[in-house]
Amino acid sequence: MEHQISIETCIQIIQEEYAHAQNDWYIGYSGGKDSSALLVLVLNALRFEPINNNCSVHVVYCDTGVEFPMISGFVHKTFDDVESELRTNKMSNIRFQIVQPSVEKRFFSVVIGKGYVTPTFRFRWCTSRLRTGPMQQILQGSNESTVLLGIRNGESELRDRTIAIHRIDHYYTKQERYPNSKIFCPIIDFDANDVWKVISQFDFPTLLNREKLRSFYSAIGTVFSDNGEYIKDYQRGRFGCWTCTVIDEDKAMMGLIKHGYQELQPLNNFMSWLRAARNDSSMRKENYYTKEPGKGAFTIAARKEILKRLLSAQKETGLGLIDSEQLTYIQLCWEQEEIKNLTPIS
Repeated sequence: MEHQISIETCIQIIQEEYAHAQNDWYIGYSGGKDSSALLVLVLNALRFEPINNNCSVHVVYCDTGVEFPMISGFVHKTFDDVESELRTNKMSNIRFQIVQPSVEKRFFSVVIGKGYVTPTFRFRWCTSRLRTGPMQQILQGSNESTVLLGIRNGESELRDRTIAIHRIDHYYTKQERYPNSKIFCPIIDFDANDVWKVISQFDFPTLLNREKLRSFYSAIGTVFSDNGEYIKDYQRGRFGCWTCTVIDEDKAMMGLIKHGYQELQPLNNFMSWLRAARNDSSMRKENYYTKEPGKGAFTIAARKEILKRLLSAQKETGLGLIDSEQLTYIQLCWEQEEIKNLTPIS
């Protein structure tokens, strides 16, 4: 990729856009390297700038409930620490917010409660329910807003094509999932080296744990020098949901386990079993539309087995894999389905 922008120029662009902004900014933060670099850039760009009263800045993390536990813990601590640091630096106008899907849209509510088969490449129902839906709920209250994302060119051909199709100008794009928002992409021209330079070279905010962030990426194939400088990626790894069944093998999961996060092994075992269960026709009803046997939703018996294995993994690890709200919702779904099946058709 041809390098088109320096870090200093990127800072200036953010400052100029903020100074002229007439609507709120929402920074999407996931805890990964790209969103961390974006956050560092924005905070340094605005650190000594006059406050724009027409533009409140919100840093938003969508906790799907099925994030890697250590990544979710890292984000929660980062939000607490950095928000406190900003208050001492007279930047309390920047707000931090954690959102989550409503109970009926959470992963295990949908799979174990309603019986949806786990996501596939063609039936990827998870993104809209777990990630974009909660952000859309926040944006509904404003007529127009700007969403800042750590999107970069060169990550994949599919990503580059999508950016090109929806691009407004060099740094702005549109997305159907955010119809009333412009997407501002300050690091669109950055490569991985630029991203890690931002994270390493800016001391502010001091309470962003850069060493912890590097350790996560070291586990999935990123190589750093002894003094923490980025060298190369052996493979491209992403920290998505630990429940992802769109991919055949979760390299991030395996890398983390290999590098000492043994608490993830029961989660990996559970997901390997669940991927196989999805293809077991005896665990599924007939398809609602085609009436083909074994191609529909999970049966009640299958869902009970999934829950049993999930609770076993939760007990073994001590991690909170499913919350009480979902357990209550799941039981309600089962009861309603059993009543429906017992009701004669008139």
